[in-house]
Amino acid sequence: MFEIIGLIFASAFLFLLSAIVSCFFALIAWLILRGRRGSKRRWIVLGALIPPASSAYLLFAAIVFTFFVPGATDRLFGDFNERLPNGYVLSGLAKMPDFAYIDSKFNGRAQPQLLGGVSRIGVDGPVVIGQYSHKSDSFNEPVAGGIKFFIFNTQTSELENLKELPPNGEFSGRPVQLVESELFHSHEPSEILRSRIENVIYLGPPALATLFYLALLLLLRWKTSSPNASA
Repeated sequence: MFEIIGLIFASAFLFLLSAIVSCFFALIAWLILRGRRGSKRRWIVLGALIPPASSAYLLFAAIVFTFFVPGATDRLFGDFNERLPNGYVLSGLAKMPDFAYIDSKFNGRAQPQLLGGVSRIGVDGPVVIGQYSHKSDSFNEPVAGGIKFFIFNTQTSELENLKELPPNGEFSGRPVQLVESELFHSHEPSEILRSRIENVIYLGPPALATLFYLALLLLLRWKTSSPNASA
């Protein structure tokens, strides 16, 4: 219920922002076409329609990605499922990211017996390094025994719990940067490619429409000096 309410408010804010940008687009069109012969209204109106049309497209694309494309990024509620090496996945809810956990995508793969939720995570080859947020069945109680970190080998399914990480966080001779679970992005090449394709589909059409419209305005402005220029 709260997710739906949040989505409604976010959508309302998106279209409110698009209305403000529409005014800016209309102003830009008026400034570029100022002094041009003929009617400028059609071009100003067209410019004002681009931001709300782009917002509608973004909302439509977010719905498609979230509900109809398996494995795609959840662009509505912010829940995350980021692939880890060897068939494991970091999963979590946007409203409770400190309850993130590591799951196996494939039957037969051993589930890591983590002692709590994952607050931060990093990857070094097949090894996943993470920091516990709290016990799995608690909102704020720390993991017993002063355990704060874990190292999970996705190849062997071995899990090691630690009170402290090695100096400078170095593993295999390289420092590993731990990031918040909700900000973590998969290092898997296929996932990086999928994310880039999603971004092109998601942002490409609005960006192209805007660039095409601005190029058209500049072309009309350039033709203003021609005695045969028409609206």
